[in-house]
Amino acid sequence: METINCPSKNSEKNIDIALWLFDFNSSLKPISSKEHQIAKRLPEKRAYQFKYSRGYIRNSLSTLFNIEPLQIPIKALPGRPPLLPKKMGYLSLSHSENALLIGWSRYKIGVDIEQRNRLFPFKAIANKYFSKQEKEYLSLSEENCCHEKTLDLWIKKEAAIKWQEGKLLRDLPNWICSLEKSKAYHLKMKKTINVHSFRFSNLLISVASQREIYKNLIICKS
Repeated sequence: METINCPSKNSEKNIDIALWLFDFNSSLKPISSKEHQIAKRLPEKRAYQFKYSRGYIRNSLSTLFNIEPLQIPIKALPGRPPLLPKKMGYLSLSHSENALLIGWSRYKIGVDIEQRNRLFPFKAIANKYFSKQEKEYLSLSEENCCHEKTLDLWIKKEAAIKWQEGKLLRDLPNWICSLEKSKAYHLKMKKTINVHSFRFSNLLISVASQREIYKNLIICKS
């Protein structure tokens, strides 16, 4: 495992946010019998993603809390954010084509990940879902930078929506994000949160939280 400030056992009291990044080529980890039963009812690809993510959540939190992986009291239904007892914090998941990102915090958190070279109709996306201010900011960017800056705004919005526990299409227009100030503002809730993005190898990663994101942040990569 390649380690970047990786958590030691019983370190959850010393950190605010922990991120784990795993390659989907890694071997599966143990999951509960109930999770196996859930996976059997899913299509093959979804079943693999479900077993992979739940196994690595258990494996990651086992190190953080010094608890056996299968003893982690996680409620993990497909298509929903995995839940922990509140005294153990909050989780958020995201995956790209070949990577899984797990975010944990003692406070509410949202994470998102995308391949930096992902092809998508960035101009059409910006015109449909971005605010006037965001589109004006993008219009000032050079053409060769506009693709990645649009993707950067997109993952910030997705992370904010996961923090909110909202709905993607409903809340995309409501979150106004800044590429310069690492902030996001929800028009209807009238709430501002921190939302930070950064490059990691060929990936863009975004984290949303009400807390200071760079305070006691740890990252692990398999």
